[in-house]
Amino acid sequence: MKADHIVLNDAEWYKAHEAVAQWKNTGSSPQVCPRCSEAQLTITDQSVRPYSEWYKLDCNNCGLDVTMHQPLSQPLIPSV
Repeated sequence: MKADHIVLNDAEWYKAHEAVAQWKNTGSSPQVCPRCSEAQLTITDQSVRPYSEWYKLDCNNCGLDVTMHQPLSQPLIPSV
């Protein structure tokens, strides 16, 4: 069952960023959930590159269902 609205605290957001970084480096799933600490976190890349990265985080154990946004730097435009 999914919760209606979940807000992560600062420590949980930090753990969520760590989970995404681990997932990007290894490609393995599931990752450890930032809320319940169980290895049932599924991460889906929903990015719109080159401007930002969006990740959907779902946990089957605690019902976490959030989307995380990571802005990227502006693309470099070569000078003429």
